[in-house]
Amino acid sequence: LLYRNYMAGILSVGGKTIAEATVYDSTIMTTGLYGTPVMIQATIPLLPASSCSWLSGAWSPRRKFCSEFDGYGELCDCDCDTPAALNWTPIPLPETTLQGTPLLIIGGNRPSSLYRCIMTVLGQPGGTKSHTLVSLDGRYPEVIALLELLEIPYVIHERPANKGKDVGLRISTHYLFSLKEVFRIFPDTTNAIVLEEDLLISPDFFNYFSQTSWLLEADESLYCISAWNDLGAMHTSRDRQKLMRIETHPGYGWMLTRTFFQEVTTEWDTLHQEHDWDIWFRSPQIRRGRECVIPAVSRSFHYGITGAHVNGVLTLAHFSGHIVSAQEDVQFETQSMLQPEYEKQIYAALLDSSVVFMNSTLHPCNKAYLPKNFTDGVLIIGFEMLTAEDYSSWGRLAGCNGLWNMDSRGHHNGLFRFTFYNTTVFAIGYPFSEYSWLIPPGVHVIRTMSGKQELDEISRLVSMNRMRFRVPDLEKFAPALLLQKANPAPEFVVIT
Repeated sequence: LLYRNYMAGILSVGGKTIAEATVYDSTIMTTGLYGTPVMIQATIPLLPASSCSWLSGAWSPRRKFCSEFDGYGELCDCDCDTPAALNWTPIPLPETTLQGTPLLIIGGNRPSSLYRCIMTVLGQPGGTKSHTLVSLDGRYPEVIALLELLEIPYVIHERPANKGKDVGLRISTHYLFSLKEVFRIFPDTTNAIVLEEDLLISPDFFNYFSQTSWLLEADESLYCISAWNDLGAMHTSRDRQKLMRIETHPGYGWMLTRTFFQEVTTEWDTLHQEHDWDIWFRSPQIRRGRECVIPAVSRSFHYGITGAHVNGVLTLAHFSGHIVSAQEDVQFETQSMLQPEYEKQIYAALLDSSVVFMNSTLHPCNKAYLPKNFTDGVLIIGFEMLTAEDYSSWGRLAGCNGLWNMDSRGHHNGLFRFTFYNTTVFAIGYPFSEYSWLIPPGVHVIRTMSGKQELDEISRLVSMNRMRFRVPDLEKFAPALLLQKANPAPEFVVIT
């Protein structure tokens, strides 16, 4: 299927293909247009009534649920007498520091997504039903029936009458309600972990938070721990033990303290105009100079194709190529995330005799610009950056090389860290970054985009990130998570 062409199909589960149709237009790659809509029509024969052996007796709640709803794999499979969701045994997490720490899942009317999220939570060491709380943005019968069948605690945020308007404000209000509820229901907890319904978690998700949670109490310069790295694509991150500090709040599986929530609640309660809660969380008045700790390799995976602020093109460009750690027992050097120690680590890397400064005038989109296998030391790139929010030149470097390029998130004092295949890269924003003085005079610094034509071309390239940057030993990973929608057990690949 070509880019921006369409295909439709009607199939029966475990049976034949009833009808299919497609649009094939090879000129779209040059015109930038979309294919014409696909129209398909078919007559579907009725199937006989189910004869599942578990339709009676103790399985009556399951029978009732599965007679009304579909798309849940083994949960409603006639050949599966004891689905994992209803025969769940917790997997202990040795030496955990998360005793009593609740997991809050923000949900809406996407029951199949929520089911997959919950099943990955319960399938990992440290996952529990008793300390999982789902917060729903409205009363959705299928979602409520699913949660009651799975015996997962939930709360409901009643949506206002104008529920179709001010989407950002509605989401922010739901988040505020949800955080109030989780700290109310779990009065003894000092921390909470927040997920969304379209996220899957890695086997060491709880292990990661267990090892890093102490940092929030020990270091006042931190305000969150996140499981997500915005720059953690397959071709830009492989070190599953590496941790970093960044100035922006990444979300997608994160921990906050009760103290921090109490600090921001008063102002949050006064926000009645349209806004995005996550952008507000990244704002200077909320951060107050504080940072978040993130892993180089994400411990969560965002598989939602669409959402309030996400579409298919954005997913293909920036989410589908992410990798997730597959091991349960990864050990982290968390002491190095304390602010003084982290600065020592950064300067040790930048001042090492093996560093090489990129002094190329090639366009960052040139395939010869960034080497894939430079392993002699850190490669330092300078790019123009005037303020913490200035991403005009970063957007050029990042967009050309398959990194998040829509704003300046993911930096520490103007320093972006990533690997390009096997090359370790430190990109310094000049002159904003406090590390700018290290760039020698005469070394080329990437400037802002030259105009709309270049911006449009880079935007076109970004939409093709998933096709442009391939990593053979990891290729089977992301498509498995995206395409096997009905399978609640995603495939995780061990990074060697």
